[in-house]
Amino acid sequence: ASANLGTRASETLAMTASSSVAAIGKGNFVDLDNEVVHVSFQINDDPSENSKTTKNGKRRRVVIPQVQNIATGFDLLAWFHERVNQALHEQSQGINPLALIFPNKHGAIFMPGKVHQQVIRPSTDELGWRMPSYIDARGRSRSLRRFTLHSMRDRFGVTAAEEWKYTDTELLQQGSWSDLSTVRKFYIGFTDVTQDSVRRKHQTHILGELKHDV
Repeated sequence: ASANLGTRASETLAMTASSSVAAIGKGNFVDLDNEVVHVSFQINDDPSENSKTTKNGKRRRVVIPQVQNIATGFDLLAWFHERVNQALHEQSQGINPLALIFPNKHGAIFMPGKVHQQVIRPSTDELGWRMPSYIDARGRSRSLRRFTLHSMRDRFGVTAAEEWKYTDTELLQQGSWSDLSTVRKFYIGFTDVTQDSVRRKHQTHILGELKHDV
């Protein structure tokens, strides 16, 4: 979901199948009628509260991509339809009170650290997705895992820019990075500095042509 939507881990884990839960500020509503996810909240660092506003304080409607655009062939929209029905049923049974799309085993908010420990780490170990080991300064062998949950957001940024041909503003709206400069630097391939240098060259060329004509 994070790889195809560009949502932060703390936003993805707050997704809910219930519009009423989202309306009271306890989740991000998966709106299947409009094929979007309403992202307004993220998991709160304060355990006494379920959620808080997103990192940049933005409310956005993130479009769920069509399977034809997803190289892995994973049909996220179809999966959401199935999972939403399950979550609403779990809510009616009292085992998932917030109708969360990704609840923990107790039907509560799944914290990112626990996801890494209980889901990401076992899965990547089984798949062999570890970086080659290296020897640290004390002579001990160390190995890193290739992916984290948050890295799926970066995967989205690259895919959306290079394969789906998102503009910088479209990518900014979907992913809610801090500003256009960040999007351009990491995903579109140019920066505001580059734009300024190009603009100066054009202005210099225009002025040179005008002088020549005179």
